[in-house]
Amino acid sequence: MNVLEKYDPELRQSMALLHKARDEIALSQPQDVASLRVNTEPMRLRLQAMPSSKQVEAQSCTTKTIDGFDLEMIWYEPLDRASDPHSSAVLHIHGGGLITYDVYAYRAIVSDLVARSQILMLSVNYRLAPENPFPTPLEDCWTALLWLHHNSERLGVDQSRIQVYGDSAGGGLAAALSILARDRCLTPPLAKQVLIYPMLDDRTSMQATNIDLLPLATAVHRWFLSRAERDPRQVRTGTYITAQLLHAIHGFSCGSKRFYEIAERDRSCLINNARCAGLFARQNGECPPGASLDLRWRTWLRAESLKRLAWAVYDHDAASATMRDDRPFISLNEIKMELPSRTSLWEAETAEAWAAILRHGKDGALREWDFGTCLDGLLGNADETIASLEQDFQTSLLLHTLARMMWTHKEMTTQPGAKHLASYLPVQQGEDDLLHLVDRLAHSRRLSVSITMAPSKFATCIHQLCICQLTHIIAGEDMWDYLHLIWRKHPQAEAARTHILSFIRRRPQATRAFQVANARLLSIIRLHPSNHPQEPYNTFHAGMAVWVMATLMRQQETAVAHGPARPNKPPCHIDWFGEDDDPESSNLREWLEHGSRRRTPRMHGVPDLTAHDGPELVLRQTVEVLGRMSVWGVAKTLLNATLRVLHSL
Repeated sequence: MNVLEKYDPELRQSMALLHKARDEIALSQPQDVASLRVNTEPMRLRLQAMPSSKQVEAQSCTTKTIDGFDLEMIWYEPLDRASDPHSSAVLHIHGGGLITYDVYAYRAIVSDLVARSQILMLSVNYRLAPENPFPTPLEDCWTALLWLHHNSERLGVDQSRIQVYGDSAGGGLAAALSILARDRCLTPPLAKQVLIYPMLDDRTSMQATNIDLLPLATAVHRWFLSRAERDPRQVRTGTYITAQLLHAIHGFSCGSKRFYEIAERDRSCLINNARCAGLFARQNGECPPGASLDLRWRTWLRAESLKRLAWAVYDHDAASATMRDDRPFISLNEIKMELPSRTSLWEAETAEAWAAILRHGKDGALREWDFGTCLDGLLGNADETIASLEQDFQTSLLLHTLARMMWTHKEMTTQPGAKHLASYLPVQQGEDDLLHLVDRLAHSRRLSVSITMAPSKFATCIHQLCICQLTHIIAGEDMWDYLHLIWRKHPQAEAARTHILSFIRRRPQATRAFQVANARLLSIIRLHPSNHPQEPYNTFHAGMAVWVMATLMRQQETAVAHGPARPNKPPCHIDWFGEDDDPESSNLREWLEHGSRRRTPRMHGVPDLTAHDGPELVLRQTVEVLGRMSVWGVAKTLLNATLRVLHSL
């Protein structure tokens, strides 16, 4: 049976023309843009020759783009349109792989849509690539959207009912335009987006979508992928870097080993793109004198969005030290931008609301706080700086900065030959200062944690407490570098065990402090789960650390025991987290100083950490916490790894 016989009789004639043109393209096997355009020209001409609906009037119009180009558009409206000043309208964006076709090839299609739906449509003849690289096509669509907004009253269009519509490459541009309209605070926002087989994912295979236009799609695919590599402007934009960042976060936490490797491989690429785009420099959000309120607000929004993107990239890079015990790529010396502005300003939905928040601020002006100045003040005058912090995001960034500074200190003091350097003792003293500062920052956040907080604010405060504990864990010399060798049963596991036992003998109090930090981290996550992408890693590493250290500490204390132990030793909850004047804090300090000879260490689900089954119960608690995590796929991977260790005991 002929494939055309499946179609409705009204469509057979048009589909016969399309199939003929498709077959011509498939036979020609175009390998470059010029050849592809030559071979798609017959199809374009056939589409253009299709009759337009006689029930629709089409009017050509033009508008100037920001670079002075005369942008062509076609306005469609039904001839028998009812008089309605609040009609909906659609901005139509044509397909063609970004490199072929135009609005004239779609006249029949668009006019038919208007006739059937009675909805007004504006079709934009955006400039094609590769002659006009990204973001020119998208900016042309934005210009057309603004034209539709500005002329809405004359056209009888309700601005709150404007939609975008596109197929194939037009669908991809429509999706990008929706995001752009959101980021540029289009008011009122778009009512809807309609995406017809949109070109969104460069990994989509033709077999997966069951489309037989393989030669055409392959040529477009190859061009699209190679374009970004040849043109740096493709990868030095806020939208591209945002996509890279989201891909990296997902790659590290989705549970796929392949995606994890790609995310780690591309981390340096992400940092380099952000660096070359100038994100780490000061963002200019100033307007000329006399600028309108709306212009000042939108200019500030654009600068603030780039600033927040830069800090998100920085935060992701800094987390490599606490999440994977890896070196951050960004140097603190290259961070020249200010800290993010107040959240209330960022969340203001109108220029008037933004201005009102400014007027009722502390000084009635927009405060820009330089990162270097803030960090210098934090290290020099902590009380005043901590009191001046205006929002949780600023605190999180500073905590992550102190954590990565601790990682750098750890590397300086544990590398071979470090003890012979004159800087060894001062650097160790610097570690103590950093820990004291982190504790003060965390204490200020702990006092403000309340169940009446908004969920997002509460989760942020909890994450800050986790960063504090992670910083204490990093301060435990190079324990993290050796723990994984033991639970993985690495060939160097015995050497790692010997190294850790040496640390336990040399620094018993530091060993117990290391245990407390890990136990507290596990407790915080158990009590206050937040679905943070780092949460599964924190749970797994903390649980494994407590298990390994409890096992080895038990062996060491048994080997060096002298004199009778205190009978009926009172318990000490090493995962307890509270005020310094609480009796439990006194118990914890006694255990940190004297060890298990005075107190019986315990934690949630583990009555006695020094008992024979104590380490095993720690693993079971880790399994329980990981088992409740369902958002990030890596939680299941780490759960299975913990179960393997547990079953091998």
